Amino acid sequence: MKTLSINPAFVTGLDEIDLQHAFFVDLLARLTPALRNSKSLPRQVRLLQEIQLFAAFHFHSEENLYREHGLSDHQLTHHQKRHGELLGALNHYIFQLEQEKETVESILAVLGDWFAFHAVEEDGYAVTTLFSQQAEAESRNQTNMLSLSLQSFDPDDPFG
Repeated sequence: MKTLSINPAFVTGLDEIDLQHAFFVDLLARLTPALRNSKSLPRQVRLLQEIQLFAAFHFHSEENLYREHGLSDHQLTHHQKRHGELLGALNHYIFQLEQEKETVESILAVLGDWFAFHAVEEDGYAVTTLFSQQAEAESRNQTNMLSLSLQSFDPDDPFG
């Protein structure tokens, strides 16, 4: 079985997202030659739809993880908007390809650029924010526990 690897710049620190990013990079690497070499427009469309379907799955999964880990509603809404924009653009590009008004090369360039930006900048920021929020919550929890301990401390009976 092939081991998936990914450019360290695309690693977010959330294992499930990182695995899906690695799979997406692998999917693009596997399908790119087939897309470029195919003379069949219907086959090119099906291959792009495969990428589109995985992207939709990944986005839904990513949004669920962000929600479960406590990403703010504002940031989650922004992220969902960006996901919707990509899926809408990809759908538009596939339609344009079917009408022979777009090329596979330009679609692949857009996909590669978008993935790199989204994974590094937007996913990286979202995960960094999540980890920061979790660290702040843990710090508050430890402070609260210390405060409770000090409140119940009896100097006349230091060993409780």
